[in-house]
Amino acid sequence: MLESFTWSAVLASGLLLVGCGGTSGQGGSHPGAGKGAAAVLPSSLALTEAEGQDLRFMREEEKLARDVYQTLATHWRGQAGAENLVAILDSIAPAEQRHMDRLKAFLSPAGLTDPVVEGEILGNFNDPTLAQLYTDLVIRGKVGIVAALKVGGLIEEKDLLDLSGALSRCQTASLSTAYGSLGCGSENHLRAFAGALQPTEGPYLAQVLPQAQVDSILAAATGPCGGN
Repeated sequence: MLESFTWSAVLASGLLLVGCGGTSGQGGSHPGAGKGAAAVLPSSLALTEAEGQDLRFMREEEKLARDVYQTLATHWRGQAGAENLVAILDSIAPAEQRHMDRLKAFLSPAGLTDPVVEGEILGNFNDPTLAQLYTDLVIRGKVGIVAALKVGGLIEEKDLLDLSGALSRCQTASLSTAYGSLGCGSENHLRAFAGALQPTEGPYLAQVLPQAQVDSILAAATGPCGGN
């Protein structure tokens, strides 16, 4: 992955609209970047085994973000000095729910079971790695406000890294477009956490992604992401 790669730049270029593996047309219609509408999916969608595995994992990883942010917002709400943190968490958590919903829409047409349990129970995960990560990140985020903001940055970086991997294995145009919108949203979220850290911590230090890639993301303007 190129260090200068950013999802917002790829979305703006229109590259995702031709499919992520050089195959177009499998996923039905798809929106232009920033038009605020999700793809209209066919009743049946043929995904490869790798695409199906990635889709199910990304659905749960978006839930990880939502659950951690909701849990930390509840913990920090009403505590002195945490107003900005809580406002950011309250703003981003609903976006993560929209990301979850967008990926869920692909499961039934592809004939895949939903890894998210009925009721989308907070902190409950099918993937044991994500279950442990939820526990670890919540513990870390309760240590302090700075720690909580860094947890947010870590989640968004990990999401971007995993979305990039899913894109590299994807052959379905509508799914690649959805990943692009989610990636653009994660870049916006990363800017929010990094911006909140800057007054006390200085320039944001990358935790998972290459520093040059993170710097490129942070230098770009926050913008619309196709309804996500």
